[in-house]
Amino acid sequence: MKKAKQILILSVLALFALSTLAMPQVGAYQQKLSSLSPVAFHPSPIHHPIGIDQPSSCTSSGSTGCQMGIADYGCSDASCSTTDAYNAVEVSSWANFTTALNIGAATPSGDGECNSGCMSIQQNAVIQGVYERGGAASSSSPTGEYWLQNVPFVACVTSGCPSGGSYTITVEDNIWNFTTPTAILKGTVYGNLLGDCSSFGKFTGDPAYFCSAKQSFTTTLPFEIRMTEITGSFGSILSRGTAEAEFLLAVYHNGVLLSGGSFAYDLVAFNGIGYKWPNFHVGGMTPEVSGEFYYYDYATDIIGPGGGTNVALTSISATLSEFYAPATLGSYKAIPNAYTVGYDTAETSTNVHVTSTTITGVKGAAVSAGTYNFAFLF
Repeated sequence: MKKAKQILILSVLALFALSTLAMPQVGAYQQKLSSLSPVAFHPSPIHHPIGIDQPSSCTSSGSTGCQMGIADYGCSDASCSTTDAYNAVEVSSWANFTTALNIGAATPSGDGECNSGCMSIQQNAVIQGVYERGGAASSSSPTGEYWLQNVPFVACVTSGCPSGGSYTITVEDNIWNFTTPTAILKGTVYGNLLGDCSSFGKFTGDPAYFCSAKQSFTTTLPFEIRMTEITGSFGSILSRGTAEAEFLLAVYHNGVLLSGGSFAYDLVAFNGIGYKWPNFHVGGMTPEVSGEFYYYDYATDIIGPGGGTNVALTSISATLSEFYAPATLGSYKAIPNAYTVGYDTAETSTNVHVTSTTITGVKGAAVSAGTYNFAFLF
């Protein structure tokens, strides 16, 4: 779509989202949590959870897979000698695919949502001040960290991709306990509060909550996808309350919104009462756990379709951009800094190269085919 229109839409959406957070409007699904059914473990997962991981091969340029895309770590320079950390109540990412998208096989075979001609676009961010068990009664333990993933899947469904072929777009979310690399969702969460998940639950033996949305779209190039995550509270903005996470998606073809293509598909409530108003945290290159590769970043990656898969892109022409609404409820902003790699996630891609670009005055990432590169963009 035309970028001027994109920025205008983002501004309007930001104002709407901020007003919604300031005065939560949960409508028909605003019920006492005691009257809701908590999310149960899913006995037979119909798909593979996304996952958290960090391949060591991503530390330098090479031909092996990496989590390629655009990611803000809150670093003001390439070495992260100075930080530009911030908190947000909403994050919104754009992925615009223009003239080429030829998706190869995902490996290992059988480990992802699909295995041939399919990939994911992952919007990943960390929220804090969120609790599934009891919550924090004081500032001595206020963090309550969870990792949110808003994940559209893109699959080539007709011969001729990338020229003249059709693509299907579906979406799911995952929520992980981000306190430690081995933490799991032991407590109670309430999912599918919008009633728009075709399936949802927790995986037996896995630490994630998931929701697969009912919607599916078919389109051709050029197309655009907007992913949005919102966090807030069922209490007032000035008091503690049960934290919530909301996931939204919008799909466009050549700048025109598809019919039914803008929607919120999942709202999740956490059982515990947080010590403070929840927010997304972007906090520099200090890992969440010493010696591990789990960072407080905000990333949008073009990678494999779940299950720790790698996808090979034969050709691709795309741009990526990220925006956020500050926790101070100020104006909507483009991210100030970015790298080419979004750590944390287990999925990777090969033959994907990322450089800096400007999209109608906004800094972003240009994605093309080529050797992956770990680099500071801006």
